[in-house]
Amino acid sequence: MGLAVGVVLCACCACAAGELVFTAADTEIVVAPNPPLGTQFAARELKGFLDRVLGANVKVVTAFTPGRKAIVLGTNAWSVAAGIDMAVKPRDAFVIKAAKDRLYIAGRDPVKLDPGKVAARGRGTDQRSLARSERATAFGVYEFLERFAGCRFYFPGELGEVVPKAAAIRVPEGTVIERAPVFTQRSVSLNSPMKFQTGSAEEKMSLQLLNWIRLRLETDHLQCGHGLNSFGYASRFADTHPEYFCLRRDGQRATLKVDPNPQSQSHCVGQLCHTSDVWNEITEDVLSYFRGESGERRLGKGRHWGKNVRGVHADVMPQDGMWKCHCKNCLAVYDEGPDYADTLIWGRTCSLARRVKAEGLKGRIAQMAYRPYSKVPKMDIPDNVDVMVATAGPWTLRDEAQYEKGMREMAARHQGLRSWKEKLGRPVWLWTYPGKVNAMNMPDVPQIAPRVWGRFYQKEAPYIFGAFNEAESDSFAFNYLNFYVFSRVAWDVSVDVEALLAEHHRLMYGQGAAAMAKVFDRLEEVWLHKVVRENATTSTGGEPAYERPGPYDLLMKVYSSTLLAELDGFIQDALAAVPKDSLEARRIAFVDAEIVGPIRKRARTFQSARSVEEEMRRRAAAKSCTDIPATAKWWARIGSRVEGDAVVFNVKPSMKAMLSLKTAKVELKPNTRYRASCFLSADLNELPFLQVKKGNGLVFELSEGKSRKRLYRVSGIFGKHAREAWGFDFATESTIEEGGYFALHGYGVEGTVRLDGLCLYEVK
Repeated sequence: MGLAVGVVLCACCACAAGELVFTAADTEIVVAPNPPLGTQFAARELKGFLDRVLGANVKVVTAFTPGRKAIVLGTNAWSVAAGIDMAVKPRDAFVIKAAKDRLYIAGRDPVKLDPGKVAARGRGTDQRSLARSERATAFGVYEFLERFAGCRFYFPGELGEVVPKAAAIRVPEGTVIERAPVFTQRSVSLNSPMKFQTGSAEEKMSLQLLNWIRLRLETDHLQCGHGLNSFGYASRFADTHPEYFCLRRDGQRATLKVDPNPQSQSHCVGQLCHTSDVWNEITEDVLSYFRGESGERRLGKGRHWGKNVRGVHADVMPQDGMWKCHCKNCLAVYDEGPDYADTLIWGRTCSLARRVKAEGLKGRIAQMAYRPYSKVPKMDIPDNVDVMVATAGPWTLRDEAQYEKGMREMAARHQGLRSWKEKLGRPVWLWTYPGKVNAMNMPDVPQIAPRVWGRFYQKEAPYIFGAFNEAESDSFAFNYLNFYVFSRVAWDVSVDVEALLAEHHRLMYGQGAAAMAKVFDRLEEVWLHKVVRENATTSTGGEPAYERPGPYDLLMKVYSSTLLAELDGFIQDALAAVPKDSLEARRIAFVDAEIVGPIRKRARTFQSARSVEEEMRRRAAAKSCTDIPATAKWWARIGSRVEGDAVVFNVKPSMKAMLSLKTAKVELKPNTRYRASCFLSADLNELPFLQVKKGNGLVFELSEGKSRKRLYRVSGIFGKHAREAWGFDFATESTIEEGGYFALHGYGVEGTVRLDGLCLYEVK
């Protein structure tokens, strides 16, 4: 996992003795006859970029041409004769060696798998194939192009590739570069669509997979993620051994074989009773796999071993969420205290690992430190157990002092990756959550934070051998620089992240670099300190407990008109600094459209909707309008009073005020588009977060019928507000339930709210 570099970079502009000079006229790419498919892919990549750099058609041949300079690719008789022995090198290692009139780029490559053709299929499942096939010669090709041709690969396509034109590429004779990644596990999730690319979903995914290759991400994936699901215990034993499954509070066993709700988490199905004999089955399954037996022997006819067992590893992580089992044996374990799950899961895991060793099998067990078994157990852990630690990840480093305090607190509780390494005497690997999932799922908000991505992994490098980043987003554009920095640190933890970012800005935006640096820096600052708020956890075990701002705070205060104007100013400054219609100008426009543009549009739409003048214009253009007077009777738990043409509410935590549509003399028509709106003035204090339920703020909503089917709502109103418009559009269905209500709810706030101008009107 080390890094060995012996290189002299040449900064000369003219030909001099002791250089290999590759020009369009005398350069060829040489591969052995019938090379591995992985080497053929490396040759295509090198040719494609050399053609662009040198402005000519560089040929790929299988024999040397006298008088021509050769770039020799792959592990072959020529590279061996040049003294390159890849057999002794670690996985993913490559060697670049200049000797006489030849440059060798050698690494181990897959014989029967072509990475480029796998990526071109555009299937998301092919990420697994790429994560399990070595392609080190291609890695060497990218290193050569970066070091000596000045290329960079931020993301596929002209806008994300830096390919300088040159008359020649110069390499000092005697150059020897040997590199291998520091992290063996180098993975990111691909669930971030390339919205800016044209073409089909498959074509867009193919670019994501190509990006995976060019970032030099992992080639030897170590599976650890709810692996017990892959053994199919529910389908195998639900009918014959219901006692294997979790006893729910209602007295029923969790024997559901297939989750009927497609929107729910299917990986939670089949929750087990971990004090039952199901671990005998788990043990026999794992032993059978390690003995080299077919999956049919244990799993049933026509079934094969799942993704949780591969190579020398078996992933036995329990189903997500690990339900509490209420059988008497489990309850007895729970009564032992808060470390019950450590006793159950780590005890079972260690017993399995010892059984594997006793059988003389060369198998290893993968288990994750995950809620509720994230604490380092007191028991000895066999040396054939590899531990993955679930932790929040890069965003927790937004405040370094607070992060270190959190790490010390976890160590005191025998938690955290540092405690795990101390316990095991060897590194762990990570599952982190720097993505917009669950509580952080905010469309159009750019999650740009490359600086802390780099710092986080540099800080934790002594304790880990890699990581998977569950970094889903609604746009790949929000993640590309995060991924790039992660990949660089994964190969060299000593890399200067600040220099990487400065280089990105300079190469991508030319004379507009300084202004664009301000865009990226400002977006990272806002994301880390205004969006990812102060209660971002550093604890292990499951997804982090980020509390996002409410819609009002997010779109009126965080991405305020002032901030948007500031970002727009930076972008205009950058555009003014570069030639019109240049590649740099188009890259700046890309950032404007794909990174700043989405949040600008959402925020300005939201801000416009708050404008009293805009709302009055909308009402004037309406087909018909029903005004609801302030004297209409509201039912309010705390109380209300009429002041002129407004009704004033006293707001307390859990405040509720309701006005029936019948009382308001509102009749909804079927298949009709409406807008409901009012004008609000507010003076609201937010109570401390820990004292109230999640989702603080004032909520304005409309429900239909006695079932109170919610048609729409706006929420997250805090602080002092001058008179602002609040409303929403909705459409009725072909049938209308009788009844319904306007409602105001207060969560975690207290103060007063003044409401006037309540109305409902048809939208053209």
